[in-house]
Amino acid sequence: MACRERVVDLLRDERLRYVLVYRNQGRIAGAVLPEHAHTVLLALPVVPRVIQEELAGARRHYELKERCVYCDILEQELRDGKRVVAESEHFLAMAPFAARLPFETWIVPRRHGSRFIDVSDAALADLAALFKGVMSGLDAALDRPPYNYVIHAAPRGVEADDYYHWHIEILPRLTSLSGFELGGEMYINVTPPEEAAAFLKTCIKQKE
Repeated sequence: MACRERVVDLLRDERLRYVLVYRNQGRIAGAVLPEHAHTVLLALPVVPRVIQEELAGARRHYELKERCVYCDILEQELRDGKRVVAESEHFLAMAPFAARLPFETWIVPRRHGSRFIDVSDAALADLAALFKGVMSGLDAALDRPPYNYVIHAAPRGVEADDYYHWHIEILPRLTSLSGFELGGEMYINVTPPEEAAAFLKTCIKQKE
């Protein structure tokens, strides 16, 4: 809840367009002080390119289907079930269909909304419990791996409520990125997301 309120406070500054919330755990994941990992809020006067691309893609889908692409993904993943990692009242944890990295996991709110700062206290408490379970499962499955997580949400001043859906991306750093991946932005993932989700789900249940 403190994180949400801090983002709200920062976005009162009209010079700022975006607040990126992220965490680096482990030296390979960019942690400056690996023994003292912490969540970072970085206030920016620009919108990161990845957010611009997500917004553009979500807008195109909405213009074509008149539906949120993330809501469509949620419905499909729940129906299929193969990439579902964990569920709670307000959120779904899943391995994305086109996972960039082994054991990449997304946490997506069931209720449509474009902004993290609009989440209720009850939903945040639910998120905290689910997030803790997923991270405990990853620690058990991968022996406390280095990782990054990042919150993606609509920028300040962008009316994206109809078509964008905020979410969290958890990115275990098990492999080094090659020149092909960095230069071409095409990723080589040696672990199918279905296998990663099944194993992670088992590890989470064992930790409960």
